[in-house]
Amino acid sequence: MARPSFNVRFFVTMISCFIVLQTFAQSDIQLLPINFIKGNDTLISPFSGGVNDGIYANADLNNDNIQDLIVFENTSKKILTFIRTNTGFKYNSKYEKNFPQKKGWIRIIDFNCDGVSDIFTNDGEIGVQAYTGSYNIDNELIFLLYRNDIQYGMSESLFVDASDTPAFIDIDNDNDIDILNFGMTGEYMYYYQNKSQEMGYGCDSLVYNLVDECWGKFRKSTSITLNDPCVMLQGMEKDPIHLVPAFTALNLDGDEDVDLLMLDDAGNGLLSLINGGTVNDAFVTSINIDFPTNTTPTNILRQPLASYVDLDDDGIRDLIVTKFDGQINTTQKSTSLHYQNTGIDISPVFEYVQNNFLENEMIDVGMLSAPVYWDWNGDGLLDIILPNSGDADPTGTPVFSTLKLYENIGADTMPIYELINENFAQMDTFQFINIRPTFGDIDGDGDDDMMCGTEGNKLYVFKNQSGIFELNNDLFQGIGFNLHPQFVDVNRDNLLDIILGEQNGNLNYFENTGTNTAPEWTLQSVFWGGVDVRFPGEAQGYSAPHLVPFGDMGEYHLFIGCQNGTIYHYGDIEDDLGGNFTPIDTTFMEIDEGIRSTVAVADINADNYPDFMFGNYRGGMTIYSENNPNTIVSTSNPETTSFDLQIYPNPTNNNIHIEIKNYDKTLNIRMYDVHGREVISSETFQQNINLPVRHLSAGIYFVIIQNEEIQLTKKIIVN
Repeated sequence: MARPSFNVRFFVTMISCFIVLQTFAQSDIQLLPINFIKGNDTLISPFSGGVNDGIYANADLNNDNIQDLIVFENTSKKILTFIRTNTGFKYNSKYEKNFPQKKGWIRIIDFNCDGVSDIFTNDGEIGVQAYTGSYNIDNELIFLLYRNDIQYGMSESLFVDASDTPAFIDIDNDNDIDILNFGMTGEYMYYYQNKSQEMGYGCDSLVYNLVDECWGKFRKSTSITLNDPCVMLQGMEKDPIHLVPAFTALNLDGDEDVDLLMLDDAGNGLLSLINGGTVNDAFVTSINIDFPTNTTPTNILRQPLASYVDLDDDGIRDLIVTKFDGQINTTQKSTSLHYQNTGIDISPVFEYVQNNFLENEMIDVGMLSAPVYWDWNGDGLLDIILPNSGDADPTGTPVFSTLKLYENIGADTMPIYELINENFAQMDTFQFINIRPTFGDIDGDGDDDMMCGTEGNKLYVFKNQSGIFELNNDLFQGIGFNLHPQFVDVNRDNLLDIILGEQNGNLNYFENTGTNTAPEWTLQSVFWGGVDVRFPGEAQGYSAPHLVPFGDMGEYHLFIGCQNGTIYHYGDIEDDLGGNFTPIDTTFMEIDEGIRSTVAVADINADNYPDFMFGNYRGGMTIYSENNPNTIVSTSNPETTSFDLQIYPNPTNNNIHIEIKNYDKTLNIRMYDVHGREVISSETFQQNINLPVRHLSAGIYFVIIQNEEIQLTKKIIVN
């Protein structure tokens, strides 16, 4: 049976579909340059979202002597890179691959005094690693491992773990980088002094001694105690599981020593701790509440963290305050507070600017986005449904999962997406968490219905009643948790089957053994294809499948998002639906959007090339496509087979006319919907064919014209 497909860039034969996908995975890809509109604004960096817990830092990413912006998104462990422009910052993902991928935190500072940003980081275990920065031949900032385990004293590893927020700063003003971090029980500040300069090694040797186990002479527990005697530290062993408050070290009062910003007793605002001591003998003498004073103070639902960065390119650092509790079960909107520094760098005066820095320029639905393509209004243009996990409002009151609807208001070849509904189908009224929708006509009435997975162990079916989605029933209780379904005709019998991902990382396959008006889904496999997307050592995989016809032969290929953030790719699906699929790649296109990735594939700009849409844990989305597509027709022998093909009108609502010139052999003509179901089949040797389509539902279809010599694919829109 012929199959609908996306034509890719290469001429292929029946045996080269695998090669096509391998080549595509290694080819040059880019974020698709399309506009997203929210309200009256076109988003500047739509694909940079989202940011839940953020650490912000400056670095010159492209060697133009201008400080750009890096965001380390803590909950997903994802680096986001922004290039400074005349009007602010614009997202550019090309630099992200050059950063070390870590499970802990990242701090960016020039520790070897060469004028290029370096990195201190944590790999998720106890300890600190260092990377030196340099520029490659493309003037991109890159990093090389310098120290795998920074030590102090008699070769002891620094006790800094993934939950800490250590400060890397020159405490003693000797031009090398010292370290502050909470130690022992998480109540007292440790000061690791860098002795590199004193020992005559310059500033890059990173020779540390633990010189003070009670820096500042204060204690932080449920409240802060000043002038603490610190005697209880003697002989105390460190608790390997300790909860420490986030803090930032900077000079707040214009003297030569370092002060601190730290969360307040309530856990949602900032305190400033003023060091009234000296460079060599720190002594916190005063605490100021409701920081910053004389402007809008911080008020963040969970533990706030301040980043001291230059945002307006005036050489004076400003302040960004974000949530930084590391929790992955709560999200608060508008928690990137921007304060402009109207003072000087060592004696700042902060003025509140906004509470949604960068957030107002990106797509960010909170957490656990899982976008899907769907033509919601039947105009032949694919729209986007963007679900989320559920949020928390500023008071902590739970807000349940919603579906955002981005309508494609552009053209067939130039999509433009506008947010027209932030609560499509009133989904929050069902009080679901972590919703995952899929769409298809399961009752044969000509419109698409909806099935949703959630964090629980049920699937929910919503029937489309004249545009209103009504909950019909739930299915498959007990099959697994965090369910991610896809409607697709797996066995090509023109009935919608179900592929179901789940928390454990396997796939379930339910065959539709009923009819197109009364489906009956029968479980065929709980370990379909032998798929397991769990990362080695991980107990959970969170498989998010998308099965799609691909290549000139229209063979099914399986793409799966997962817990570790990459995309798995499998082939040889239809050769043995009951056997094991062939793993092609575990890092498809080398895309890594941070943990809990999802994937959807479609051609949204009518170039006959697949556009890959990814969701992620942090609540954003991206759409990638191949650079420079140059052909939409392929043949098995392009050097000798040549003819002209026209299909019109397109779009249509009655008939399509197929006109073939310079070719007189028999052709098979088939037409498929977006789910892979055959809707028209014909065989002809005529050069002019009329196909009636008025009986078809409005939407996108694929016309396949083929014989033993050629195969061509054309997308048709039926109004």
